[in-house]
Amino acid sequence: MELKQHFLALAIISGLSFSLFYHHISNSTTTGSGMATDVVYYLKMFNGTPLDSIPKHYRYRILHIELAKWVPDLPPGLFFLTSDQQLLFRFGIISMFSLILAGFSLWFLLLHFHFSPPWALLGTFLWMTGFYVLNWVFQLIPDAISYAAIGFGLVLVQRRSFILLTLWMIPAMLAKETSLLILPFSVLLLDERKSWIKLGLSLLPGLFVYFAFRMNFQADFGAVLTPERFTDGMISVVTFNKMTVYRLLSAIWAFHLLWIPLIAGYLVVLKTKPEFFKYLLILAPVLLLLPFAVNASTIGRLWQLGFPVFIPLILIGMQSLLSNSNRA
Repeated sequence: MELKQHFLALAIISGLSFSLFYHHISNSTTTGSGMATDVVYYLKMFNGTPLDSIPKHYRYRILHIELAKWVPDLPPGLFFLTSDQQLLFRFGIISMFSLILAGFSLWFLLLHFHFSPPWALLGTFLWMTGFYVLNWVFQLIPDAISYAAIGFGLVLVQRRSFILLTLWMIPAMLAKETSLLILPFSVLLLDERKSWIKLGLSLLPGLFVYFAFRMNFQADFGAVLTPERFTDGMISVVTFNKMTVYRLLSAIWAFHLLWIPLIAGYLVVLKTKPEFFKYLLILAPVLLLLPFAVNASTIGRLWQLGFPVFIPLILIGMQSLLSNSNRA
């Protein structure tokens, strides 16, 4: 792979990330009654509210907040930003660089999955312009940094850089506990037993720091992953309740018309069973059921964490559909 192709991909990814960053600073707000619940909690954490009064699991996702505190405000009058926009700027800088890292990591992984550079760039672009990336990553939430944690972590796995992965997992677990998805996603990258042992050892320091932090800030309120919650979540898949319509819309928004090539790609892999992509047949349905298992409401946001799985399937489906169209 020529360096100029990597540079071109990085330029496109960075340009798109900056455009999203500017748009959200200009049009978003951190005030008002319409803010999502998690945005309210993260704002309280940034403003110094004791973690003991923040519900779990929000209280354990501190990395993007601590990094935002290190971002200096722009000089007064330079861009005529309000205090609200200054706050969005500080979080937005963290989200922008996180999105660049996540996008470039996805580009790198798609190349490893034997997609050509144009297809790898298209897949990265499709993910970065998805509904939940466009509308959520520049809120005061850790979505962007959690994408970067997973994406770059998988790049380190692919390159067998387990020492760097060990160091990476410590801040990654404090970004969001979903960084552990690196473990199941690694079936797409590893096959030798020795590497799996190294991967397991690489995750241990991050897990230790995370659980030590949890033990230091225990809480008896907030989301709890109990068997009852799991059962309720799975029952909600087949029953109609007040959240059904919202979840249905969230599911549609997650991939919109890209559901067509996503399903087509899954069927192609199911039919041909290529060695390189066989694990997608297991990972995809597990990821689709995961938000219901934890009884989440905005299921589309959780599905975005599966970008190393869903984007390859979408590209496979698009290639198949375009190939059939050309033959017709």
